[in-house]
Amino acid sequence: MQNRRLNIFMLVFIFLFQACIDKFEPELDGYDQLLVIDGGVFDDPDQITIKLSYSSNVYNPTLNPATGAAVIITDNEGKVEYLHATEPGVYTSSGTGLTGIPGRSYKLAVMTRDGKKYESGFELLRPGVPIESITYNTEYHADERYPYLLAGYQFYLNTRLPNDTNNFYLWRMEKSYEYHSEFPADAYFTNKRIYPFPDPDSLTVCWKTENVKLIISLNTKDVVNPDMKNFPLNFVNTEDRELSVRYSQLTEQLTVNESTFQHYKLIEQGNGDQGSLYANQPFQIKSNVVNVDDPNEPVLGYFLVAGRSSQRLFAEPPTDVEFHYYKFVLTQDDYRNMRFIRWSPPSTWPIYLTKGGIDDGSLAWPSPECIDCRQRGGTLTKPSFWDVK
Repeated sequence: MQNRRLNIFMLVFIFLFQACIDKFEPELDGYDQLLVIDGGVFDDPDQITIKLSYSSNVYNPTLNPATGAAVIITDNEGKVEYLHATEPGVYTSSGTGLTGIPGRSYKLAVMTRDGKKYESGFELLRPGVPIESITYNTEYHADERYPYLLAGYQFYLNTRLPNDTNNFYLWRMEKSYEYHSEFPADAYFTNKRIYPFPDPDSLTVCWKTENVKLIISLNTKDVVNPDMKNFPLNFVNTEDRELSVRYSQLTEQLTVNESTFQHYKLIEQGNGDQGSLYANQPFQIKSNVVNVDDPNEPVLGYFLVAGRSSQRLFAEPPTDVEFHYYKFVLTQDDYRNMRFIRWSPPSTWPIYLTKGGIDDGSLAWPSPECIDCRQRGGTLTKPSFWDVK
């Protein structure tokens, strides 16, 4: 009886404590359903790709592709390329028509399915500069959010930039990594019955690809020596699973014009302190694409015209540092949960179950991410480039 009273008191205390905290949710009216531009023209043989979507509510983010649009690329010599939809919201050139040629300028025009017209100005395409190499070292970095130094890989760029003119450069990275869940799927529950799972290990290996949340910009007037050695790029720590199995990074070096440089410089400055207590407040950065009939309508994203070179690097897990991400273990509660599984709502089916490596017939019902690696945002499909050594 005494323990029961204590438990009730603790629940009431927790409720009252939480009730004293007001969650701050800033008003962001007017930023839903804005057109988002992603893509551009580059001086390489790749097809021209423009991705169009609409913004969603920040508290309920959803992918909302802009389908049914007309997308046109024009150069300053009057050549025109009509892009065609290859998947929802993705518009691609034919591959045999207009291509990026250094010294020419390119313009984007979009008409959405509801009749709105958007255009950029002409953007000059500058020639790209090859990347010599990308390297990495094991390092320890300080972070005010952690009481210890973070271990991980620091990536570096080696390249030689021309020093005869005042040029502008951007670097952006895309990361792909393999990661594993802790336990196989030995069975699954659906339609109020438990069935054996045919391939227990098929849900344990995933790959995830996403943009590195870092943009680096450089004006060569600030560079004394154009022979850039060990220029620091991004740092990947061991607080998550990114380096746990195998990591790959695609680094792009972009030669851009001054207006593009200034645009991404603002983004770089806005993203620089996002983990800090004194982080910059978010603000609207103007796109180079505008609504022809309503120039005051905000447009997100940028029509990028740039010389481009890229290099992909693979990294195996570091062997001389600690990983701090949470590793799931099965508890007695995970086995006891099985008595309640028949009352689980159909919306949660199928529910994957595991023996936890113990073949005594007992099944456990742990958190879904313990078994199904897709719960962490990855996919079971291996990237086409993954087996490259």
